[in-house]
Amino acid sequence: MHQRRQYERSQSPQFLPVIDRYSDQSIGMLADLSPGGLLIMVDEPISVHRVFQLQIKLPESVNGSGVLEFGAESVWVESSDQMGVCWVGLQIIDISDYYKSVVEELVEIWAEQEAAQQNMRLAV
Repeated sequence: MHQRRQYERSQSPQFLPVIDRYSDQSIGMLADLSPGGLLIMVDEPISVHRVFQLQIKLPESVNGSGVLEFGAESVWVESSDQMGVCWVGLQIIDISDYYKSVVEELVEIWAEQEAAQQNMRLAV
């Protein structure tokens, strides 16, 4: 995967549908997230430099919100031999201060959950 990231990403503990707000259709499943971008898994490749208005419904409320909404641009696409899926890196290009705070809190929560799981594995 590409390593030119400005922010640390946190893995989503579950694949969450990433919805195109214009078509109300899922474009893929969230794999990880940062304040600057996200990685999604898709069945069909998405062209690079495509701009989306996206929504992700959260499994639980974060900072009073059950969703994330933002604009993003696809910056790279990589095919995978696993299960015939593609990985798409998207850069967040338009996000309100409120939703940015939700993303930052969510990334922190997921990082803590991931660290706790790793500690439990080491303790076994």
